[in-house]
Amino acid sequence: MDLLRRARALLLLTALPAGLVALAVPAPAQAAAPGNDNRSDATTMQYGHSYGVTTTEATTEAGEAQPCGVPSGHSVWYRFSPSVSGFYVLDTVGSPLDTVVSVENSTGTTLGCNDDVERGVSGSRLEIAMTSGATYYVRVAGYGNASGNFLMYLLAKAPANDDRAAAANLTFNGSREVGLLQASTEPDEPSAECEAGLHSTVWYRYVPTQAGRLTIGNGNTWAARMRLFDATTSTPQALVCDSYHDGDTGQFGTINQYVRPGRTYLLQVGAPPGVTAERTTIAAGFTPGAQPANDSFATPARLGGTRGSVAVPAGQLTTEAFEWPLYGGSRTGLHSAWYRWTAPSSGTLRLTVPDGLQTVLAWKDVAYPWLLDETGLGTRTAAPGGGVVRSVPVTRGTTYRILADWRSPAAFTVSYALDTTATAPAAPARPTVKVRHRTAVVTWRVPADRGATITGYTLTVRGTVAGRKRTIVRQVGPAARRTVLRGLKPGRYRVVVTATNAIGTSPASPSVRFRIR
Repeated sequence: MDLLRRARALLLLTALPAGLVALAVPAPAQAAAPGNDNRSDATTMQYGHSYGVTTTEATTEAGEAQPCGVPSGHSVWYRFSPSVSGFYVLDTVGSPLDTVVSVENSTGTTLGCNDDVERGVSGSRLEIAMTSGATYYVRVAGYGNASGNFLMYLLAKAPANDDRAAAANLTFNGSREVGLLQASTEPDEPSAECEAGLHSTVWYRYVPTQAGRLTIGNGNTWAARMRLFDATTSTPQALVCDSYHDGDTGQFGTINQYVRPGRTYLLQVGAPPGVTAERTTIAAGFTPGAQPANDSFATPARLGGTRGSVAVPAGQLTTEAFEWPLYGGSRTGLHSAWYRWTAPSSGTLRLTVPDGLQTVLAWKDVAYPWLLDETGLGTRTAAPGGGVVRSVPVTRGTTYRILADWRSPAAFTVSYALDTTATAPAAPARPTVKVRHRTAVVTWRVPADRGATITGYTLTVRGTVAGRKRTIVRQVGPAARRTVLRGLKPGRYRVVVTATNAIGTSPASPSVRFRIR
């Protein structure tokens, strides 16, 4: 029955005029070309993604380049603007279609191409250097005008300085881009308490020829961090990180460290835990010069007396690796100076800095910096005239360690003053004098210090020699209980003793007269 109906339909069609037959049997619809058939309609690519289409209906534009010296057609186009400079890989290996892959710049110049990745493998793998911010056009075509399906991956090669042994030389010619795409983490990478857990790291090497201060700025502390190591020995030692130099906004990071000639330093740049970083920028600088002695915890400057002030040359100062917890996360350090002060009497030491963003901390003196806690002693309040005051209860004879710090390189002043009920010492009792030939031995007892440790004694000897007046002043330390006056000329003399502490000088003792014959 079906055959009969089909025959009748065929007879009916053949009996119709030619024009009507054409209307009755429409031509089959032609499949559409891919949306990225033309270069001007190139599909935008992203790093780490794969792309593929069927090229059966793709065409070849007039004047289209034939890269790699082989015929190719049924091409499609992609566009890529890398965020990080480096070597990228375009890979179609394993695709059914025998591809020819090429890359052009924005003006149409072919920068690179690949037909077969190796003999007997029809897929393409093109490795090519690309610069961040530039736009590149990727052409995928079938070899010899073939068409079909393909899948292409866009990947990045690991940076050349991915491993510590392949560290790149640190340069000082302005800002440079640091790419972290495909960077790995070596199993034996050195660690540090600051910025623990860095991953996707790259390395730079620097061997200074003279002493000075190395500064390295990090342009993207949200995504990448830095650590500086002294790698002169086989075990790199962490010197400093930039994690605590981000400022209140976290928009910048800086390493600021004195270096010595002939030593090897390694800079590590990587992503902090939980962050996938693509890039940052670093800018290195070097300022020749000697490191101030009190830039280090190990060599603090000595403060004395009950009051005074010191200028802090912040622009010449750095921070040490252990310092990062001392700021408690609320303030950040960059230029720190260390001081040591021994309390001459009990009371309250008031440390004042002129800016609220400056840090001043105090602790009882310790031998090792890791014994310092982040809060320190005393309380921090606003100063009446501006700035900050730290008030620290102190005990007579106890030594304290003081830290002054500021992010700014501008110099600033730290003032200190001891509030105490102590007074100058009492007057010493009458001394005794023993004379032998032209020598006099003066002996005295320790007077009451009245709350502040005695710091020294002064002997004043006045006499008349051959009708002329003569004065001798002899100063001795706090442990002295006698002094010997030699070479005295014949004459009549008298001597008094005074005692001094941090508050002042005592009244003079009663005088003692003696004669040299």
